[in-house]
Amino acid sequence: ARQMKVDLSKVTGTGPGGRIVKADVLKAAKEVKMKEAETKEKEKIEIEREIIKKRITPEILETIPLKGIRKTIAERMYKSISEIPHFTLYVEINISNLKSLKDKLNKETKGKKISYTDLIVKATALSLEKYPILNSTLKDDKVIIFKDINVGLATSMEDGLIVPVIFNANKLSLEEIADKRVDLVNRAGENKLELDDVSGSTFTITNLGMFEIDYFSPIINFPEAGILSVGAITKKPIVDKEGKITVEPMMKLGLTLDHRVLDGVTGAKFLQYLRKILQEPNKLV
Repeated sequence: ARQMKVDLSKVTGTGPGGRIVKADVLKAAKEVKMKEAETKEKEKIEIEREIIKKRITPEILETIPLKGIRKTIAERMYKSISEIPHFTLYVEINISNLKSLKDKLNKETKGKKISYTDLIVKATALSLEKYPILNSTLKDDKVIIFKDINVGLATSMEDGLIVPVIFNANKLSLEEIADKRVDLVNRAGENKLELDDVSGSTFTITNLGMFEIDYFSPIINFPEAGILSVGAITKKPIVDKEGKITVEPMMKLGLTLDHRVLDGVTGAKFLQYLRKILQEPNKLV
């Protein structure tokens, strides 16, 4: 019994007068082996769990608390994506004429450099005049369409993202838009923007083209109804109306909208109108 690790005090005898017989010892020994096997299996499982836990838990490099502007951004982004049903439409634009206009204007003007962003701001503002439903917000089950067209420019800062505003962009010249953009971006970089500079936008534009991002679907700047994303300029072979292949500068735009306020057809018409202005940009001057 000792060799089999059987504790006779715990064995119930089945022999005459309750005596412990060989069969009782063998049965008890079998039960001991089964318990030992179960214990070993449990220990093995526990060891494996610890190994897996260590394997799938990455080592922490740094813990950064959300605070200040980053916390505000997180709250607004969550509110937007939680409350607004987003959908995005994309369009590709031949900007050869737009590039020619930009180069021409920058040769004619001294000190004031017109950027693609300035041209897109102006074109977007004019498109919002044509389709004012995009220049709106949803509040208390009512769509509020704004008369003023105030275009926000998503601008990256060291600790987050901020949206300075070009007010009444549809009424400004390209030079005025350029001046305001440069001033806002410079003051944003110096952390000198006032509250009035970042309040009151009715539609937002975000541009990642300078980072060679072809296209993307941004989150709407709550509580607006839409946001326009601008991608990188890339040269592509294009077949013209006569069947000839030429290499042209192309740009992709993305229009993300609030599906509660408008549907895809209206968004598509807006993009068609915006593309027409950018491809035939004389209206911008």
